[in-house]
Amino acid sequence: MPSFRTGTVQEVLEHHPGLQTLRVLVGDQLRTAILYPSHAAPAVVGDRVVLNTTAVDLDLGTGGADFVVWNLAAESYDSLSGGHIMKLRYTPAQCDVLAVEAPESPDHVLMDSPGSLDLTPVVAASLHSQLLPVVAAIRHRIPTARVAYVMTDGAALPAALSKVVRRMRELEWLCGVVTAGHAFGGDLEAVGVPSGVLAAKRVLGADVVVAGMGPGVVGTSTRFGTSALELATIVMAAKAVGGLPVVAVRMSSGDPRERHRGLSHHAVTALGLVDPEGVQVPVPGEAGAEVRSMLHRFQVVEVDTAPVRPLLDQAAGQGLEASHMGRTPPQDPLF
Repeated sequence: MPSFRTGTVQEVLEHHPGLQTLRVLVGDQLRTAILYPSHAAPAVVGDRVVLNTTAVDLDLGTGGADFVVWNLAAESYDSLSGGHIMKLRYTPAQCDVLAVEAPESPDHVLMDSPGSLDLTPVVAASLHSQLLPVVAAIRHRIPTARVAYVMTDGAALPAALSKVVRRMRELEWLCGVVTAGHAFGGDLEAVGVPSGVLAAKRVLGADVVVAGMGPGVVGTSTRFGTSALELATIVMAAKAVGGLPVVAVRMSSGDPRERHRGLSHHAVTALGLVDPEGVQVPVPGEAGAEVRSMLHRFQVVEVDTAPVRPLLDQAAGQGLEASHMGRTPPQDPLF
């Protein structure tokens, strides 16, 4: 069950349109907390706030932060979207969004029109930490490409939590973000991944769509007990709307866990649930033989990944730091 604490804001560390980071004094302890203006009134120094401290109290990595439930300085607070579709449904945190598919949306007719993606590439990412290298590589190969990100609800739900997404939007590396399912806070809101991918093409005009979860994959060291299996759902959704699925499989040369070294067992399990027809799996040339033997039903494409590291070095100079499980590119080059 959740844990709650009340504290006083000592400092506003960050203030973005969709997120505040606060320093909060709880008893005699200073804690860092995140406030989403979609769910609580923005805070100033001196405000008393109620925090959900569950994940930090449990010393968790996934969800490991304090979150502001309510700013006690506000007796009431409204942040209505103009839409009627609810996300986080039937919870105390439920919020209304203007879903791109809804009748009140200006894009409703466009979203309801016939047609498909006509084999627009949809890169299905296994993890959020793949987003930066994938987008950097696309921009390198096709500098003029319009790249949209569809963020699923397989991990963190607020798009504003991702520093990478915020910075890529500032740099215009992304033409837009669609938050699908119960994820929220994108440029567009979608009820699910299939319509989210369609919206990326039809509304945002994307040439390439990257779809995957936000920060914080959940795993249990069991075959099926991980949110990483949503990779299969993304691939199937892309195929359902006429896209060309391209799978960014999870690979690692630096993970201490044997099950994630080389080709991760998560990727193998997820793709075992998918019809392989028309699905491309690009991998570094040196790993092609291993992956082809494990994913022999799929179209495994060996690619030259040498340019990626320099691209990530350049990205770091623009405030985009690549990392995976706390490891930098030199520490886990295969990833």
